[in-house]
Amino acid sequence: MARMVNKAFFSITSVCLLMVTLLSGLLSSCSEDNLATQEGTPSGYMTLYIQVGDAATRAEVDGEDYYNENAIKTVDLFFFNPAATESTPSIKVGHFNFTNTKGTATCSVKISLDDIPALFDANNKCRVYAAVNCAATTRLGSATIATLNNITIGTAAATGGFNTNTRQADFVMYGNSDDVTYEKSSNSATGTIKVKRVAAKIRVAVHIEDALYQDKASGTILQPDANETQAAFQARMDAAIAGGAAINKWTPELTNMQAYIVNGVNNARLDGQFKDSEGNDLLNPIHYFTAPTGSTGLMLRDPARTYPDIAEKPTGLPASPTYDDMTFTHYNWLPFYTYPNAWKNAADEEYGTYLTVVVPWMNVNDNNSTYQATYYQVPVTRDVTEIQSNHYYRIRLNIGVIGSFTSTEPLEIEASYDIEPWGEENIDMDINDIRYLVVNQTTWNMDGEESITIPFYSSHDVKVVDVKVTYFNFNDTWNEQGWYSGKVHERTFDESVNERTKTYNGGEGVYSYSIDQQNKTLTFNHPFIGWNEYSNNGRILNTNANASPTYFIKNENERVITPYEIEITIRHTDQNEGTQFEEKIIIHQKPSIYIEAEHNNGGANSSGRGGNIYTFVNGNNYGTNTATTNVVANEWDNVYTLTDSTGTNNNPNMYVIHITQLSPEEGKIYTLGDPRALERNINLTDDSFKKNAQGAYLVNPETRWGNSSFTNNTFARRSTFIWATSRTGTGSLLFPYSYTYITSMYQKPNNVGTNTTSLNGYTNNQNNLYYYYPADETKDKVGTKEDFIAPTFRVASSFGKTAWMSKESARLRCASYQEYGYPAGRWRVPTKAEIKYIVNLSAEGKIPVLFGNTADPTNEATYWSSTGAVGVVAATNVVRDIPDTDIELKGVRCVYDDWYWVKEDGTPDKCDMRVFTWGDKPKSNPQVEARLRKVIKK
Repeated sequence: MARMVNKAFFSITSVCLLMVTLLSGLLSSCSEDNLATQEGTPSGYMTLYIQVGDAATRAEVDGEDYYNENAIKTVDLFFFNPAATESTPSIKVGHFNFTNTKGTATCSVKISLDDIPALFDANNKCRVYAAVNCAATTRLGSATIATLNNITIGTAAATGGFNTNTRQADFVMYGNSDDVTYEKSSNSATGTIKVKRVAAKIRVAVHIEDALYQDKASGTILQPDANETQAAFQARMDAAIAGGAAINKWTPELTNMQAYIVNGVNNARLDGQFKDSEGNDLLNPIHYFTAPTGSTGLMLRDPARTYPDIAEKPTGLPASPTYDDMTFTHYNWLPFYTYPNAWKNAADEEYGTYLTVVVPWMNVNDNNSTYQATYYQVPVTRDVTEIQSNHYYRIRLNIGVIGSFTSTEPLEIEASYDIEPWGEENIDMDINDIRYLVVNQTTWNMDGEESITIPFYSSHDVKVVDVKVTYFNFNDTWNEQGWYSGKVHERTFDESVNERTKTYNGGEGVYSYSIDQQNKTLTFNHPFIGWNEYSNNGRILNTNANASPTYFIKNENERVITPYEIEITIRHTDQNEGTQFEEKIIIHQKPSIYIEAEHNNGGANSSGRGGNIYTFVNGNNYGTNTATTNVVANEWDNVYTLTDSTGTNNNPNMYVIHITQLSPEEGKIYTLGDPRALERNINLTDDSFKKNAQGAYLVNPETRWGNSSFTNNTFARRSTFIWATSRTGTGSLLFPYSYTYITSMYQKPNNVGTNTTSLNGYTNNQNNLYYYYPADETKDKVGTKEDFIAPTFRVASSFGKTAWMSKESARLRCASYQEYGYPAGRWRVPTKAEIKYIVNLSAEGKIPVLFGNTADPTNEATYWSSTGAVGVVAATNVVRDIPDTDIELKGVRCVYDDWYWVKEDGTPDKCDMRVFTWGDKPKSNPQVEARLRKVIKK
């Protein structure tokens, strides 16, 4: 009989190329969360590919995604020299968190020059031990291999363990490899670590005769004669019973069949070993379980039927697997799992693992209207008295006898077995009228792409039955939750809207799709083309938050700048709604430039006042310091609510601008790169940013915040705040106060308290800003960065509005600004190019006015950029340079480099949003830290 390996996993690999001109050369890199898709490994990094199972490629199925058998949520890595013994402590450790990762995961670990001789041997090899989804190793420090192997694990408490009738959240896995290779020429290392599940998997498929005939006198089950068909045999038996023969006819109640595991094991060692060389148990005690807790057993389900009591149905399984010309119509769709076990082949053995199958039978002859439950004992293995880690036990059971009427003494029955490593699953496809639909990867990303082809496996032709597209209008917000709640407009439309759009656009819709029934692929096309939204009453107004488009009119002059979520449902063409033979596919599509909005939900009332607004400036926060009780009200360190008189903007959203590729026209105006200075600078005076003809700083930029003599325009550290002496206004000082100065750089702020927040692997214990990299203020010569735009940056919300202030104060303001858990010590003054870019987006109607006078956008508002003051007229998209001789005070709106401040797994590196935190840290490699973490496609 023909067999085939179900190769139902596919992935789309996008090769990402970063080419950004920085100063004197071309710099290329990818973010750490994208290293799996780039060509090569960045200098100074180890890139490790964690792969579930022994499959050579991800397309060879190592497990079923529906049951989370391939889920990777955490990875803990321990690094050793290959010469290490099992008692040698690890040299380096790494911990990673993942979301929606299945089958493979990429871990990027920084390596220093000091790591190389310790980790790598003469053959440039390193040994890495990986623990996946193991709570006991999460945040574990240095450990030996023996310690790791001996860690005792259990089943996931969140799902109740293997002894519950519940789909598991994940599986603990382990593995190690000596084949992590260091390349001296690139100062990088790569390696693949294959991990195995510690648990074993068990599934039973059942064939049962639709009737059994039993001789009343002997109790023997009667069988067909030689060459007699089953249908002929049953007709002969029924005729004999009608004639008065002493024969019982039994029929099964298939819908109430049950199965449960006996003597499963709920704990194990991380390395999957359960016996030593002398046969002794390595675990003490062993946690045995019998039957699912809180349930009478796992139902054997006929997948062709609908069971309303089961909310979730399985996917990716054949309906009726056939073995040895026999159809097995039932199986436990929720598999059994157990950790390894071993037992004696003896009559008094108490702890051997087996299954109990329960089949209700009714004696038709006796006109009995009730069923009698019968019990069968089914061994999990044959001729072997152990269950091994990472093995798949597939049992084929043919029931042709009446079982025991006593549950404690089930009838042992023989079965057929496939026992193999929990790797490729051989699924027999030589089945009459088989029905299945498999889309194993149901979530896809289209970053900068307009078309995608998705594979599926199906026994029948499929059709698209529904498409839902969700996008955003960031330009206006509405207040669903009260004043200034800042909810971004979310639009959703379906297939009917796309069909109406075709009517108005000569047959062209917003999207299109096609299905290749022969090659089993779905191709979906969604070009980045602008459309105007229309309802029955005309074009949808931006302020109408609840409106949904009725159709679209094409507008090629409108730029697409929203991310999309596309939901596609496919179904067998001959099936109706409600069938299990349909799949839902989610596509996340992002154009090369897109926007996100993150809402700062602080503030207890309509004014944003009365609660913690999650915004700090140098420790000041409106939640504790109201407008009337602020200890210091300098021009640069005050905190405002949305309705304070300062400024006209009252938008509580931080807008995040993602740019992976500039258009050719934009490329003539802007440069995509790192706008920050290469060296740290904590002396934020004018002179500290100036250089002489030889390129040396006039003032050491690493001078402490404070010095022994104090003159106008210098900065010092007070016991409570960093502050600036005021600048002379029109004939008088703005803040004629007397302060006591403390010159020590390391004076802890009294109002902040002890700050032990760990950010991005760096614990900031000094509670001061020390490693700060402001925007580069070089201009008017080669190497200027005033035209630079960061690839991903966020703009402070209106909680960060300011009074007018000097340039020095603007630097201080941004250096000590914190909002919504994005720490102080990381924000900076925006570049002139970034202001221009944002103003242009506002003028296009893509985002609200962020720079400019929102009350009267025709009037000019002035702001500080990193290289000087600018005037902004929002209505006309005008950003003009203000001469350096203009000494009027300006406003500032700080920005944050999201592209840089991320953790190893690519998630934002945030602090407690309720606690003021210095989030600065030293650059790991000052020579190349200008690299962009976000992938920029050319």
